[in-house]
Amino acid sequence: MNKVFGNCIAFSISLCGPAAMAGEPTPADIDAVFAAYDSEEAPGCALGIYRGGEIAYARGYGMANLEYDIPLTPDSVFRMASTSKQFVATAIALLHESGDLDLDDPVQKYFPQMPDYGSPVTLRQLVHHTSGIRDYLDLAELADMGDSYSTESALRLVTGQQALNFEPGSQHLYSNSGYLLLAQVVEKVTGQSLREWTHENMFEPLGMEQTHFHDDHTHVVPRRADGYAPGEDEKWRISMTQLDMVGDGGLYSTIGDLKRWDDNFSENRLGKKRQELIHELEKPGRLENGEELDYAFGLFVDEFHGAREVAHGGTFVGFRTEIARYPGADLGLAVLCNRADADPRSLARQVAALYLAEKQATGSRAPSPVQADGKSPAAVKRFKDTDEKLQQYAGHYWHEDKMMVQGSITEEDGDYYLVFSGWGRFQLDPGSASSFRASIFGSPAQVSFTGAAMKVAIQGWTEMEFERYAPDSFDTGEIKALAGNYYSPELDHFQRLEQTGDQLVARRRTGDEELLPVPGDRFISGRAVIEFERDARGRVVGFSASTERVKNLKYKRL
Repeated sequence: MNKVFGNCIAFSISLCGPAAMAGEPTPADIDAVFAAYDSEEAPGCALGIYRGGEIAYARGYGMANLEYDIPLTPDSVFRMASTSKQFVATAIALLHESGDLDLDDPVQKYFPQMPDYGSPVTLRQLVHHTSGIRDYLDLAELADMGDSYSTESALRLVTGQQALNFEPGSQHLYSNSGYLLLAQVVEKVTGQSLREWTHENMFEPLGMEQTHFHDDHTHVVPRRADGYAPGEDEKWRISMTQLDMVGDGGLYSTIGDLKRWDDNFSENRLGKKRQELIHELEKPGRLENGEELDYAFGLFVDEFHGAREVAHGGTFVGFRTEIARYPGADLGLAVLCNRADADPRSLARQVAALYLAEKQATGSRAPSPVQADGKSPAAVKRFKDTDEKLQQYAGHYWHEDKMMVQGSITEEDGDYYLVFSGWGRFQLDPGSASSFRASIFGSPAQVSFTGAAMKVAIQGWTEMEFERYAPDSFDTGEIKALAGNYYSPELDHFQRLEQTGDQLVARRRTGDEELLPVPGDRFISGRAVIEFERDARGRVVGFSASTERVKNLKYKRL
C-alpha cells in the first residue's frame, strides 16, 4: 500500500475522501499545517479532528518506526506524557463523587510517612498544582538518578521532602509529584492499580480499547509508535524510557480512542451525576486568596480566536502531545507526535484557527504554518546592520523565578532566534529597532529590549522581564574555596564539586557539568541554580539547589 494513502483512514464523514463541506477547511488546508512532518524518512505526528460526535479528519504524517519502515496512522498508539493528567484527575473526581475519598483530605491521610508542613496539603491542591510539593522529576535529576529508577524510589523522594516550595494554596506551580501521589491514592482507596481501576471504570465503559496506563515498560503494545529525538549528527535517535511511573504521565492511547474521550465531555457516561462531573473537571481551581487559576482537573482553560479552549499538552522523552477542545465551536483536536522537536500545541492551534477563523469578522483563516525545525515558511526580514544588532542584544539574561539563563539573539543563515536554556530556540521576525515578533509554544509573542532588560510577552500566557548580566569571574583561590563534598539528607545524595583550573565542575554519574556563574554567589548546573551559603566568617558551609519546580533544597558541606 502506498504510504501516503495508508496514513489516511476514511471515516463516515472523513475529509480523507470527498471534499469538505462548504465553509470548512479542505484536506489540503489541513495537510499544509503538517507538510514538514509528512516524510517517509522521519518520525512525525498523527492528527484527529472531532466534530458532531464524529471523526471529521484523521491522518498520520511521517513514520511510527524508522527501523522497520512503518508509517504513522490514526491507529498508532502513542505515549501521552502529561496529557495523562486529565485521566487521573477524572479518576479522583469519580472517587470523590462516590464518597471513597474527599478532595479536602490531607495528603498525610494516605501517606503518613510525610512530615507535617505546618499547613495541610490536600488532594484538591495536588489536582490544581497548588500544593507546593517539589517535582519528583527535578528531584531525581538533582539526585543524579538517571532514567532507571522505580516508582518506589520516586515516592521515597517525594515523601522524604522536609520542606515545600511554598505555603500550600498560596501559589500555583506545576508539579508532577502531585499526580504521582494521586495515582497512588487511587490504588490505596480501591485496592487496584491505576491501570486496573481506570480500565474497569473509565476506559472499558467508554469503549477506549487501545488506552491504558503503561505501568510495566516490558508490556508489548501492538501498533506502538517509537519515540525519537534528533541527534547532534542530525540523525534520529531512539528516545524511549524504562520508567514505570504512572499518574503524571504513562497513558497510551490513539486518535480513535481520544475521540471517545472527547465525546464524553459532551455527553458524560461516567459516574452518577453526569454533567456535574464534567462541570467539576472543567472548573478552574483557586488560590487561598481567591485568585482563580487557569488550571482545572488536569486541564488548562484558556481562550483562542474568541473561543473557549480546554486543553492540555504533554512532553516526555521522544513524545509530544496535545488534546484540545473548543466546546462552543463543536471542535475537538488531538495531535500526537513521536519526535522530540515537534510542537503539537502550535500545530493544534493552527488547525483550530482554520475552523475558528471562519467565525471571525477579520476573515483571517490561520497563522502561517511553522515547520518542524521551528522556521516560518515565509521569508524573514533581515537587518541592515546585522553585526551591530547582534552585538547590542546578544548576551546572558536572568529571571529569578524561572531560573533561565543564556537568553540571547543569534543569527543563522539570515534567520534570527531567541535562545533560552530549558526552553529551546524560537525564530524572530524584527518588528522595530528594539522589538521582535515570535511564536513561542504556539502563541504569538513579543520580545523587546529596554536598557538592560529583555521583556518576553507571550499572548494568553505570561509576561516576564529578564535582567541582563555579565557572568562573574572567579580566581583559582575562590574556586578552590567552593570545591568540596556536599550532602542532601532529603535526597540522600552526595555531590562533589571540583576545581578544574578557574572552572568549578560538578561530578555526576550522568556526566560532569561545568558550572556557569550567575548574579550573586550562584552558579548554574544543568537546569539547576546552586546558591552557596556562608557562615559569619565567610566560609562556605553548604548550598541550596533550585530549579523551576524545586526551591531551596539544602546541601550541607562535609
